[in-house]
Amino acid sequence: MFCNNQIFCILAGIFLVSMFYMAFVVDKNISKTLLPYLTQEQITMYNTIQEERKRNHMYGIIGGICISIGLIVFIKYIYIKPIKIHTMCFIITVSYITMYFYYNMASKSDLMIVHLDNKDARLQWQKNYKNIKYHYNISMLIGILFVLLTNNMICK
Repeated sequence: MFCNNQIFCILAGIFLVSMFYMAFVVDKNISKTLLPYLTQEQITMYNTIQEERKRNHMYGIIGGICISIGLIVFIKYIYIKPIKIHTMCFIITVSYITMYFYYNMASKSDLMIVHLDNKDARLQWQKNYKNIKYHYNISMLIGILFVLLTNNMICK
């Protein structure tokens, strides 16, 4: 799958491992750590912000799928007929990259920390934020290592 320097399959493998790691390994549940510090109004604000971020994430994925399918149709009729596995890798890679940029560039409401007036709540929010950021970077490294090891085993 990854032999012959198929960059889209390598990237797709990294992104998939990263997404699975973030979805199933990282505990993003803040109810135990942050919610005890929040007022009911702040909990409502947190839920609103969380829903907005989920929506931006999903719009990015859907947009990426549409863009990648459009590019595949364009490539198919203008250039060559792509191989099925490479097509899937292309869709995953373009969808992930589109989601990443859309999520980061889309307008968002204020970060939750702006609405926190309790020092302990701000410190806990910062701790949670750093934890998620750390795990996101670790997930990419694990994805890279997984793809490198898989690539070496398959291509030898």
